[in-house]
Amino acid sequence: MKKHLLFPRKYLVIIIALSIGLSAFGAHGLKSILVADQLESFKTATSYLLIQTALVLILSQLWKESLTTWIGLNLVQVGVLLFSVSIYVLLLFKNMDYSYMFLVPITPIGGSLMILGWILVATNLKNN
Repeated sequence: MKKHLLFPRKYLVIIIALSIGLSAFGAHGLKSILVADQLESFKTATSYLLIQTALVLILSQLWKESLTTWIGLNLVQVGVLLFSVSIYVLLLFKNMDYSYMFLVPITPIGGSLMILGWILVATNLKNN
């Protein structure tokens, strides 16, 4: 029996579509709101969200029955959401003058989960 991803594939496709919409919104709707470094952070978050989610979707169609790959792909999903959403929220809070320091550690945790997830996937690819 094949294990299911943490987020079903149809949700991954929705996340991909949303990240394309966010990219367009960032390019056209946020230029007058965000300063250059904030806009760059928004672009980074959106790019990671799009690319990582697309790769998880593709690899989830190809993976063999492997607990290591399953864990790796799920870590990437959680990691990219923590990474990207924390950047979006940090940018929102920064522009609204709310205290946002509690969110600062979430971004690198998300990045670390992505890295660990891809290492697990690579470990399994090496063995097959």
